[in-house]
Amino acid sequence: MPRFLVLALALVLLVPSRADAKVTCNSGKTLYEHARTRVFTLYQRTEFYACSAVLRRPRLFAYGNDGSLDDVYDWKPYGHRLSFIREWVGGDNLGWTAGWVDLRTGASAEASIQPDHDIPFAETGQAVVVAPDGSVAILQHVENSTAQVIAYAQFGKRKFHEAHLLATVDAGDVDAKSLAITTGSVTWTTTSGVPGSVPIMRSG
Repeated sequence: MPRFLVLALALVLLVPSRADAKVTCNSGKTLYEHARTRVFTLYQRTEFYACSAVLRRPRLFAYGNDGSLDDVYDWKPYGHRLSFIREWVGGDNLGWTAGWVDLRTGASAEASIQPDHDIPFAETGQAVVVAPDGSVAILQHVENSTAQVIAYAQFGKRKFHEAHLLATVDAGDVDAKSLAITTGSVTWTTTSGVPGSVPIMRSG
């Protein structure tokens, strides 16, 4: 066997494959870290992992799309769930999802907000809040408009029902930090302190 082939084979054997590479709670690029919770990404944002006080070993909870640009951010804790916004671009398409990962089990779920819904278009959201049952409410600024919209996606046994529009705020003055889910309603406060609410219309 030619000497250069022997050397090439030896180098290949020394490089661990993705499947063989050991992933630890200190691996990858950190996306969120608080106390004993850490979320990180590997392999050019195509794999997303979570560690927590319960998840002592990294739990793979989501995949990115090869050939697309996935940006996952706006992490916020709601009990044992950690919410996030995933913004993606692939070819000529773009959109975003509202999701969460369960820090006890590593389970995750995402509700598609854009595109392909009757919710007015925007590239991303302004806020995501999570109810105790896993359902989510979102706030989004409408592209090329001053308006904001509030939408809701009910969580079923294992996945979300389709998101639907609850309200449009033409003035676009909702304080994103004020968005909340209460019993039967989504509530908010405007930047001038005026409260608002809309009843939740649950799916089937």
